[in-house]
Amino acid sequence: VFAQANYYFNPEWTLTLGGRYSVEDKEIEQYNYTSATPAPAGLLTREQFDALLGTVHDVVPNPDIPLLKEQDDWSDFTPSLTLSYTAGDDVLDSAALDTLLVYGTWSQGFKAGGFSRLDETFTSFDPEHVTNYELGFKIDALDQQLRLNIALFYMDYEDMQATITRALDEIRVGVGTANAGEATMQGAEVELSYLPNEHWLFTLSANYLDAEYDKFDDLKLNPDSGEFEPVDRSSEDFAYVPETTFSASAEYRWGGGDWGDWAARLAYFYKDEVFIALSSGLEDQDAAYLDSYDLWNARLSWLSPNDGRVELALYCDNLTDENYYGTGTIEVANQGTRSLVTSLGRTYGLQASYRF
Repeated sequence: VFAQANYYFNPEWTLTLGGRYSVEDKEIEQYNYTSATPAPAGLLTREQFDALLGTVHDVVPNPDIPLLKEQDDWSDFTPSLTLSYTAGDDVLDSAALDTLLVYGTWSQGFKAGGFSRLDETFTSFDPEHVTNYELGFKIDALDQQLRLNIALFYMDYEDMQATITRALDEIRVGVGTANAGEATMQGAEVELSYLPNEHWLFTLSANYLDAEYDKFDDLKLNPDSGEFEPVDRSSEDFAYVPETTFSASAEYRWGGGDWGDWAARLAYFYKDEVFIALSSGLEDQDAAYLDSYDLWNARLSWLSPNDGRVELALYCDNLTDENYYGTGTIEVANQGTRSLVTSLGRTYGLQASYRF
């Protein structure tokens, strides 16, 4: 259930109140099977291992845990409040602006809990709650040729949900979601577009994000005792969260009439390094980070005259043939693995589309 109402103090000042009440019910069932053929005792010889190639065993219900089943429900009320100021003509004229909107927002968010298979049974995790503070403004100027949006934000998380890996014994590793505890995110977003004339369009977008765990209590298997022990992971970086991203583009349009419309676009993108570890104890390891990278992309498109329903485009992504890793994972709970997704390198092609 969601409701929102506006109260207008005057033509410039507006107060917006909102609220959402959410109820989520989750149920999970997992049927477990095992091989009907007993595993050979001890280590396999090379000949025994090679003989398994292409072998398909019959399966039977796991006698120890044939069925895992869990159910739970969560509910929460999340309010929001926004105070906004829309500048009048007198302010706009004195500041040489077309439009000006300034706003401040306080809001709360909720993500329902769930279940993870981190051991022999399902482990439940609690809902995630966040309180968000945001201050921003939106400006149009130069007869709508220039647009600038800036937002500053601060987010306070409780029971934050995080994906983790956890060793279960000397061989098996569990992957799932757990509550990291408390965290804060603060940063800024900037968007700028400029139309100097009917042909050119320039855009710029930049994001800065400072994310920190204030509390991250996890469990780690002690190989000597076989028991799980508490481990503090609050000094780790956020996984898959770059501190800085940046993009910019320049586009030139021309044509019209019997020859159709043409557009040439050159775009640049930068992404800061990211932390990819899901298990504890890797915050000081270079292998747990992916390097920053930047890309150049180009596109030339043509729209058919009159209705513009047909579009043909030549494109080239990663013009400089940059070698980089887009994403990956690393975990050292047992033997240790590091999996990385490499870039495609320079790619180009022809696209055709028709709008009905």
